[in-house]
Amino acid sequence: LKEVRQALSVVDDSERPTLFDALAVTNDRGIKELESDIPWLERLLLEQESERLLQDAKSLVSAERELRSLMEQLKKSDDAATRAEVMKKLQEFLANVDRMGQMMQQSARPSPLENINRAGLQPGEMHGLMDVRKNVESLMDLVKSGRLDEALAAMDALGQSVQGLSSRLEDELEGGVGGEAAPGTAELRRLST
Repeated sequence: LKEVRQALSVVDDSERPTLFDALAVTNDRGIKELESDIPWLERLLLEQESERLLQDAKSLVSAERELRSLMEQLKKSDDAATRAEVMKKLQEFLANVDRMGQMMQQSARPSPLENINRAGLQPGEMHGLMDVRKNVESLMDLVKSGRLDEALAAMDALGQSVQGLSSRLEDELEGGVGGEAAPGTAELRRLST
């Protein structure tokens, strides 16, 4: 504002209306660009959060495979060291699931619907994370109690829930975020990685 006042002080009175008109047009154009860029940036941030969650889900899939291998090893040998390793991996798995849940809660967007029955809403079980968590807790109980045949069967349920979680996140990322690309999209993507 100070610069505008200084510039106007050196301009004669006949040019002022023209300069004000040019400034108003420029200001309106800048506002319109910002109004279109803000939703685009919000979509970009949402897409990045979804990609990060998808990467975490894929790491859960590989951790589940590793856990399955350890469970089969435990079934063959049933020694204390392997059992401790399985329990450690289960604890790590559970911690990763909880971390993903926290990320999902932090990135949750409020609904634009004002008259929605919030009590009737189901949270979608946070993309299946609750199912994964229940399966891991059940598996931990089975391993602790030494019921390894049942634990191996529970690994199938865990594998299905983890795979379902990953698939839902991938479908959401492919289908829902999209939108028109604003200028500089490639550059912003490059900078954000």
